[in-house]
Formats: sequence, C-alpha cells, structure tokens
Amino acid sequence: MEKTMLSLTWPTLGLCVRAAMLEEENPEVCRKMREKLPFESMMGHAVVSGETMWFPTRVIHSGPNYMVPRQIGDLYFFTSGQSVCITYGVITESAKVNKFAAVLPEDIPTLQQAGRLVYEKTINSAQKEAVPVRIALAQQEEGQR
Repeated sequence: MEKTMLSLTWPTLGLCVRAAMLEEENPEVCRKMREKLPFESMMGHAVVSGETMWFPTRVIHSGPNYMVPRQIGDLYFFTSGQSVCITYGVITESAKVNKFAAVLPEDIPTLQQAGRLVYEKTINSAQKEAVPVRIALAQQEEGQR
C-alpha cells in the first residue's frame, strides 16, 4: 500500500519537507488531519521538552491513539493542545506521543535546519518573528506550483 505523503512548507524560510502518514497505525488521526488539508498555521517551538516545533490546528480528536516513544522526524498530535508537534533533534521529555506521520529520512537535514531557524526566530531572538507553515497533501502542493 502506497503511503499518503504530506508536505510541510515554511515559505519565509524557503524550506519544505515530506512526511509519510501512518494510516494503518493511526487511522483516525490521519483521517481527521486529511479532512483539514490544506491549511496554514504558525510555528511555535518547545521551551522545555527539547528540539521540537509545533503548530496549532483545528483538528479535534478524542479517539484511539498510537502512543510511541518520540524520535527525530516524528509528527504527533497533541490532543489537549489541538496541535501537531515535530521532533527534530535532542529530546528532554520521555512521555510517549500520538504519532501519525514521519518525515522522510532524506528530508531530516532540512527538518533540522527548519527547527533551528524556528527556534532562533520564535524563542532565542530578542525580536520575535512569526514563522508560517503550510501543510498539504504532497500532490496538492505539487498542483500549486
């Protein structure tokens, strides 16, 4: 079965990564996420839990979860915050996460670059800067070009 591919694009950073949805492992979250695509949001960065970015969504989920230890490249749905989190580096929190997609291995360096830039612009810099993100099915994104 061919994986459904997501595209995460940071237009102001000039960066884009692809992620494979885990529809067999987490079908309900994947379905709910797909129903909202494409959409745009604003990036945030974790302050305590390590090298993790996040963005709010309009997805509401209270059903079954696919809880696993977080790894670099994971996209997971944080239910109580209605947000998607993306781990890109060192993690300082051990709680399991509701994973629904994974960034392709060849796109991890770009993800890490995006994570460092989001950290600089939203947390580390004295003058904060908004960082928009566009989330779409990969074929939707290709049709926009």
